[in-house]
Amino acid sequence: MKKNSGMKKMLVVMLLTLTLASAVGFAKGGKNAVRQEKLLELISEYSEKKNFNVIRISSFSASAIKGVVRAASAFCGDEDLNDTLDVIKGIRGGAIVKYSDCSEAVRRGFDRRLGELLENCDVLFEAKDGEDMVRMYGVIDENAEDVKDFILYIPSDAALVCLFGSIKLDALAKIVAE
Repeated sequence: MKKNSGMKKMLVVMLLTLTLASAVGFAKGGKNAVRQEKLLELISEYSEKKNFNVIRISSFSASAIKGVVRAASAFCGDEDLNDTLDVIKGIRGGAIVKYSDCSEAVRRGFDRRLGELLENCDVLFEAKDGEDMVRMYGVIDENAEDVKDFILYIPSDAALVCLFGSIKLDALAKIVAE
């Protein structure tokens, strides 16, 4: 089995587990959310490093993406696009970081500093498969309906996905189930 295939399966399992965990109340109303401004400062600092790739999703970009998905859904009548819109409609912005082509020193330094930022944050899920590891951070609201400020960190792939705002867990579960 290819490495990426295993990680994709692990992500699907994580998302299902996250949904189940929310239903039974784990991580409910957590107090230790990721500090968005500190995380974005760290990403900005490292974005100047060679091969440290960042895609920033501003609030304008997030709104534009939602508008495109909404228009495509109306035009095509595709139910999958409606489901996607239900998942992303609460997202205000974010960042996607890939730093696997950076020097070992840059990767270790970023991982160390990111680890310090995330140290006291609510871990929603952690999975290990040999050398591969995935961690999800965020806060599930008191009604167990939304996860706020979702962080997906995959140190073995030198990847980080930050989605600021809220994601409806029932909409996410619907996409994962398909």
